Amino acid sequence: GGSSFKQVIRMNFNENSKNTESVIPGNLSKDEFDRLDRNEKYLLILLAEDSVCYKKCIDRVNQNLLQLDANINLLDKLSGHIESGKKAGSEYLLSVSELQDAEVLSGILNKFIMPPDTLKACKELMDKLHKGKISAKRDEICKKLNDTTLSDAERIKLMKELNNIILGKKE
Repeated sequence: GGSSFKQVIRMNFNENSKNTESVIPGNLSKDEFDRLDRNEKYLLILLAEDSVCYKKCIDRVNQNLLQLDANINLLDKLSGHIESGKKAGSEYLLSVSELQDAEVLSGILNKFIMPPDTLKACKELMDKLHKGKISAKRDEICKKLNDTTLSDAERIKLMKELNNIILGKKE
């Protein structure tokens, strides 16, 4: 049924990661960073393993869905590789990863089970990443709005941006 993917995610994403060298962006805690990193890498694995899924999902992934630089770089390498007609797969991702990223990928792959419906799994993961990105942006704006030195013009601009996020409009 539909719950098998969530079980795989739970199994893969709630344990401690060894990714301590990375710069943690914004106001993410170490746990939030690790969860985001593992979710992004899990999506990259699914894209690398399933060419149909890659073709159907890459446009959405390319719209700044990934937040972490290391994973954006991996996506660029993966896309270039696939677009040039070569077969990808998780082995390719591992071969072009920095050591700390390869460790996280290996941790995921050690427990990796190809979901029965890769496309559905990718879409769920993309939705999850998108919601996380929106919520991070909202929190960032709220934090800026607490700044008492903001000009009225800046405050209005931020309020409009926040309103667009709440209404679900594109930036």
